[in-house]
Amino acid sequence: MSATHIAQAIGTIDHVVIVVGELASSADIYRRLGFTLSPRGVHSAALGTENHTIMLQQDYFELLAVLAPTERNAHWRQVVASGGGVAGVAMATQDPHAAYAHWLATGLTPETAIKFSRAVPRPDGSTMEARFEVVSLDEVPSTGLRAFVCSQPTREAVWLPELLGHANTAVAIRRITIGCPNPKFSAAQWPISPTGRVQRKSTRCRAAIMSTMACGNLACRRLPTAWRCMADSFPTREHFSCFPN
Repeated sequence: MSATHIAQAIGTIDHVVIVVGELASSADIYRRLGFTLSPRGVHSAALGTENHTIMLQQDYFELLAVLAPTERNAHWRQVVASGGGVAGVAMATQDPHAAYAHWLATGLTPETAIKFSRAVPRPDGSTMEARFEVVSLDEVPSTGLRAFVCSQPTREAVWLPELLGHANTAVAIRRITIGCPNPKFSAAQWPISPTGRVQRKSTRCRAAIMSTMACGNLACRRLPTAWRCMADSFPTREHFSCFPN
């Protein structure tokens, strides 16, 4: 597969999944932080999850909660049991099946692609359908993070104009920081993009793995074996605008 095809199959950050135990109270916290949240969405019965999204210019945060236990949400339930927090990063893809083939060829074990959707109610009473197709990898060892690619064939139903403005002026996800006891080991286990597109520093996307005991910008998880922090950093148009009143 050429470098161009790999870039189309495994792109930069599409969204970051923040798993919460109770959606409504967690949504209130993020509203107080100055974010605009989408209306509550409900996924299929097979997924058994509900969400709010925080839409930025090209990427977004997803607040995700489990409604009912299913085979497909076992990972998210484990995250809830360990305290919740940042638990997944999705890379953009134009071809999820090419991502699957590339990961398989590099010796990884991706899951087969799954398609799902959710209804998006509009102010005029109509409903749009947001459709997705994802290919996931197993959790990255010692980080608690699940990586996957996510296609967005219906961006017009996800990046809605009324959701893009935030009181804290957030515009993008700058980087993901993963705190762990042994950064060198964890970095070696970070196989989500063999091309290095997620690991390299850039203005568009960066993943950093470091040892820390402090909580980060948005979310902190306490995993069973050690304190680890997984935080999202985002640029704003106005300094100090992200502090709640």
